[in-house]
Amino acid sequence: MMDKFGMTPPQLKILRYIKQFYKKNEYMPTVREITDAMGLTAPSATVEKLNSLEKKGYIERKKGEARAIRLL
Repeated sequence: MMDKFGMTPPQLKILRYIKQFYKKNEYMPTVREITDAMGLTAPSATVEKLNSLEKKGYIERKKGEARAIRLL
């Protein structure tokens, strides 16, 4: 199920986490930090959700760099 912004609940949860993490730390979380915070076991699941958020225009990422998420 998607919300009015076209996000699934897990995508929305990750986006909120990224925003809160940045507000608290003043830098972006790594994929591993997001994976751990979401209770996921595989970073590939996190990457899949980040890819979806990027395609939908909520974030931008630089490939091959840690902490390279940018909120749009």
